[in-house]
Amino acid sequence: MSRPSTILPAPRPKRPPHLRREAMKTAAIYLAFATGWIAFGDQLLSQIADPSQILHFEFLKDTAFAVFTTLLLYVLVMRFARQRSVVEDALRRNERRYRSLVLATAQVTWTARPGGEIADPQPTWETFTGQTFEQYRGSGWMESIHPDDREHLTERWRKAVNRETRPPNDRYYEIEYRVRRHDGVYRNFLTRTVPVLDPTDNVEEWVGICYDITEQKVREEQLRDSEERYRSLVEVAPDMIFVHQDGRIIFMNSAGMRMLRAPGPEVCKDMPVLDLAHPDFQEVVRDRMRRTASGQKVPTMEQKIRRYDGTYVDVELGATGFIYQGRPAVQVVARDITARLQAQEELRASETRFQLVTRATTDLVYDWDMTTNAIWWNENLRHLFGYEGKPETLGITFWMSLIHPDDAERINASLFGAVSAGKQFWADEYRFKRLDGSYANVLDRGYIVRNAKGEPGRMIGAMMDITDRKLTEQRLRDSREQLRALTAHLERVREEERTRIAREIHDELGQALTGLKMDLSWFAARLPNQHALQEKSASMLKLIDSTVNAVRRLSTELRPAILDSLGLIAAIEWLAQEFEKRTGVTCAFVTADDELTLDDDRTTALFRICQEALTNVARYAEATSVHILLEIDDKEILLRIKDNGRGITEKETKATKSFGLLGMRERARLLGGTFEISGAPDQGTTLTVRIPALRRAPVAVEFLKIEP
Repeated sequence: MSRPSTILPAPRPKRPPHLRREAMKTAAIYLAFATGWIAFGDQLLSQIADPSQILHFEFLKDTAFAVFTTLLLYVLVMRFARQRSVVEDALRRNERRYRSLVLATAQVTWTARPGGEIADPQPTWETFTGQTFEQYRGSGWMESIHPDDREHLTERWRKAVNRETRPPNDRYYEIEYRVRRHDGVYRNFLTRTVPVLDPTDNVEEWVGICYDITEQKVREEQLRDSEERYRSLVEVAPDMIFVHQDGRIIFMNSAGMRMLRAPGPEVCKDMPVLDLAHPDFQEVVRDRMRRTASGQKVPTMEQKIRRYDGTYVDVELGATGFIYQGRPAVQVVARDITARLQAQEELRASETRFQLVTRATTDLVYDWDMTTNAIWWNENLRHLFGYEGKPETLGITFWMSLIHPDDAERINASLFGAVSAGKQFWADEYRFKRLDGSYANVLDRGYIVRNAKGEPGRMIGAMMDITDRKLTEQRLRDSREQLRALTAHLERVREEERTRIAREIHDELGQALTGLKMDLSWFAARLPNQHALQEKSASMLKLIDSTVNAVRRLSTELRPAILDSLGLIAAIEWLAQEFEKRTGVTCAFVTADDELTLDDDRTTALFRICQEALTNVARYAEATSVHILLEIDDKEILLRIKDNGRGITEKETKATKSFGLLGMRERARLLGGTFEISGAPDQGTTLTVRIPALRRAPVAVEFLKIEP
């Protein structure tokens, strides 16, 4: 932008100094020549005595004087002509330079009459606005001014023309407004106008130049927006941001005041920067301030900053130098790293604990980097399995190669299935090869660590050698199977013994009592007709009858003959009838089969389970009715017993001393079946037994009958 013009007074007409000197020189020569010529002529005249010669000499003298005067005037005129030509050439050159300068600056220039009217063509105005001379002549140029700016511009121009105001800086008038360009777009103009004054301080003309400041306005607006965004960001930034100049703070954001626990911004204003520094960091801060002020870059560092209350806070601090109001300044950004340092300390402590745990545990601990497939193993890889090496060589391929071939496919599917399914935990058992070629049974448990996108990154886990546990479990299973086999054998022996005893009681003791009753009846019929003997014999017969009934009851309880003679369905029907007679509780038995032929083990087990269940109902259920269901198909036999009593509780179902429940559960398990019992308060108890079906062909049975 060109330097603005000053108010120009009209120049007084003066001869150029060199022309004045030449004129004075010529006049002096002419005066000397005239004086010398007159003196010379007078001297010659004084020597001539003849009057006729005097007249002739006067004529010659005047003629010579005229000739010499003409020559002298010619020389003078030629000198002036040459000087004027030089001045006019300089003027034309200056005018060409002025026009070239105007065109080169690409600005709009104009001139106006003292009254403010445009009277001469303005080429730059025509080029910019597209108006013709006739359109902008006078005050027509106002048509190119933005309508919103015309009133203000007209008033300012009127006051300037009428000399009601003077330029604010006594140099030029300045105003901004918008001008319509030839393409119809309005551009922002800054116009500076200078009045050209005559010697009497009156305006001879107005000279103006218009600067297109549209881009400048845009840049200024962008700069304001940028500064506003910067201030907004600084104010909302969670970090401390302050600016210091000459070692003193000139600005600090809200986060900084909060970090310093300052009561107000006036506390931080003009505070020496070194007042914030911890004594241990004073020299370092001075050196950084000196280097930053000299334009050097300083690295980020961690240090302590003093708060307003005298406490210190750990910060990560960065500084950048810049120029503020023409002088060096430094912007400092400080981030509170107290939480980060605590987290780092906790991480170090956690890593220490992890290392100690991995050393103290007997498990094989590993850390699988799922990006590189490298695996870190603790020392137990060598202690338990004999392997050593770097994580890069003992990676996922190494691990997969040591899994037993029969387990490899299953483990591979299980592990990578858990990873792809987004699970966080995986566990499985497999056989893992030792260095000596033997295999160990291991329980592997791993936690999958995922990033924020849910992608797997690591798996940290532990491998437990459960070979001894597996052997112990196998021995325990074998022992349990042997115990079950022994229990089944004892149950069969007991049932056989009960059957034998029931049969012997029924056959031997029943027959003996029957014979004794017959003999006593015969003997009573032959006794004398004595009242005492008759009563005694009748009493003995009643005792024999009650003994026969007791024998029959004992025989039935040991092994109901109906179970062996008529089968399970008849035995359960008889059991239900006897239960209802004995307890008064309604007992209904439902089955779809009229006859059911099973092997002895299933027949006995189902009958005993039903018998024990009804016993429990009578003792604990407080029920008024019982429903028994027996179903059988080609696959299984279903026995369900349901009452309407108080309902068994979960605690009662899991009681270790519920030998009745344990006995029923074990009977079902010995036959490969299941036993379930459940109850609800005041809704009764339901017992369900399912055992695999195994029928046998009907056999002829012998009906035994105990005679009274």
